[in-house]
Amino acid sequence: ELDLRDVQGHNFGLLAEGDIDGTGTIIISSSNYFPDGDFGDFLGAGGGTVEYRATGADITMPTSPVEYNNLVLTATGTHYVTMPNTNIQVFGDLTSSGESNNYYNRFNTAAATHTVTVDGKLNVESGTLAFYSYSAQNLIVKGDVNVASGAYFNIKRNANFTNQLTIYGSMNVDGELNFVNGNQEVATTFTGTADASIKGAGNITLYTLTCDKGSN
Repeated sequence: ELDLRDVQGHNFGLLAEGDIDGTGTIIISSSNYFPDGDFGDFLGAGGGTVEYRATGADITMPTSPVEYNNLVLTATGTHYVTMPNTNIQVFGDLTSSGESNNYYNRFNTAAATHTVTVDGKLNVESGTLAFYSYSAQNLIVKGDVNVASGAYFNIKRNANFTNQLTIYGSMNVDGELNFVNGNQEVATTFTGTADASIKGAGNITLYTLTCDKGSN
């Protein structure tokens, strides 16, 4: 584990025999920042984990890189983690954690539509993961969507548009999932060929639910 805290200006240089690789974790607590260096293997499929942790201030993720193996968003205290104004590809899992329902992790908040694609699972482990944006956002999850007990996955802004969530796996909710907030909603679509389910002991409020599993 390498914790860069809120210090910027790191340069891990060029490697003569390849890119930086491994399966460890880099923790960043500085807004709009990722260190310089050859991180291709570390950020690619099967690589490591990048955690953006808001410890002393709000964090907005940088617009580069746009690909991660595993991505972790951690909101602490009274600070937010905001995803960038660009498309994001996560080859593994996207995990959200926090300490409060009022200070949370959120998707792109700019007035531009972007897509976050997660090839693995979306895990809301604690705190809140929220849509809070000025344009509709798209979220595609190839695995399961899991909301743990005491955690929230919801909308934090009342605006007149509909976000899109596409799930290839199942929805497991032991906390709270609420996809309606005034005039802003999330339309949910289950797709892919595998069996899927909606289950759990939590509270679920959906706006629309579409099952698109093919014709047979």
